[in-house]
Amino acid sequence: MASQSEAGILAALITPGSRAAPGYDRPTPRDRVVDVAFVGVGFLLGALGLGDVASTARFDPPGWLIVTTWIGSALSLALRRRWPVGLAVALIVLSVFFPPVGGPSVLALFSAAVHRSSDVSLALCGAGVASGIVQFWIYPPAGSASYWVAVGITALGCLGLTAWGMVVRTRRELMASLTERAVRAEAEQRLRVEQGRRQERERIAREMHDALGHRLSLLSVHAGAVEFRPDLPPDELSRIAGVIRSSARDAVSDLRDIVGVLRSHHTVDGPHRGIAEFDDLVADCRSAGLAVEVAIGIDLATVPESVGRHAYRIAQEGLTNARKHAPGQPVRVAIDGKPGDGLTLEIINPLTPPGSRVPRGSGDSDGSAGSGGSGGYGGSGGAGSQVGLIGLGERASLVGGRIEHGETRTGDFRLAAWLPWPKDAR
Repeated sequence: MASQSEAGILAALITPGSRAAPGYDRPTPRDRVVDVAFVGVGFLLGALGLGDVASTARFDPPGWLIVTTWIGSALSLALRRRWPVGLAVALIVLSVFFPPVGGPSVLALFSAAVHRSSDVSLALCGAGVASGIVQFWIYPPAGSASYWVAVGITALGCLGLTAWGMVVRTRRELMASLTERAVRAEAEQRLRVEQGRRQERERIAREMHDALGHRLSLLSVHAGAVEFRPDLPPDELSRIAGVIRSSARDAVSDLRDIVGVLRSHHTVDGPHRGIAEFDDLVADCRSAGLAVEVAIGIDLATVPESVGRHAYRIAQEGLTNARKHAPGQPVRVAIDGKPGDGLTLEIINPLTPPGSRVPRGSGDSDGSAGSGGSGGYGGSGGAGSQVGLIGLGERASLVGGRIEHGETRTGDFRLAAWLPWPKDAR
């Protein structure tokens, strides 16, 4: 421990600059004024020490040398920021033989306590007390003041100035720490805001994909039917035109709701549709020519809104992709669950037979058109980008659920979702 302390003092002696707080190694105009004040006070304290040089002293230096050291020690206080420890050591040593240096030495001791660690400051304080003991032996106090009284006053002065300097240093370190914490907190806040904005953009993009993709897919299917069958009966053409108009109106309504989310200062989830509206979703798909078989084991109206909203979007995306990647194939949908066990949703459809052709205009909600091949959600040979499936996985993970998808051993494509359904949810 002693060797470490000695190494620290040696490093403090040869290291310039302040360690009190960031920025204190670059003096400000205020610091310059304080330095001038220190030099002035050093001159005054040194003048008081001129009277301590008596004829009974054991060391009698020339008068010009005493005055020179007094003036030089006072002026040297201007260097107290750059070499605080070295200056304090030099002045403490000189004060033993030249009493006028005692005043500047205690000011240097204070500066060292401000700019250096506590162990270095206490070591210098001990050296200052020792210098007083030797000084008053060389220059005995005049008048009625006893030797030990003078030494005691010197010791109290050294201890007081050292403690004051350590308090100033601690306060500066505390302010620097608080400033650093404030800067770090502000940076973390900016990061949290940026993450929140990114998550909000991703959420809105997911809502637009899920909501508009289904509507636009219906429009594409019916428009494709009119394009490839212009000879349809007038009644059929009128029905298809009605479906197109209804889908376009719903798409505009969904878009208006999403734009409202963008303009709102509150966090909402866009168009609010729950699994209770699953029958309407199935009706839309059947009107587009998709054969949907439904097996529901629960009352969909009892599903909590927080769960049903995500279940509806998953079912919507699954049916939309089944229609575009496997046109003409039947789709089986099963929904079951109960509070505490969670809500399960499963969509299964056969993959499009190899060589089959998906009509033009039945573009998918992922932004890619279906093509020949297996036709499963961007599966083995499908052209889907799987953006929808990625979005479903993110949606499910946000509420603690999970998504599974892939080709089964029987050649079907299976999309399964599990969403948590708390017991106390309403």
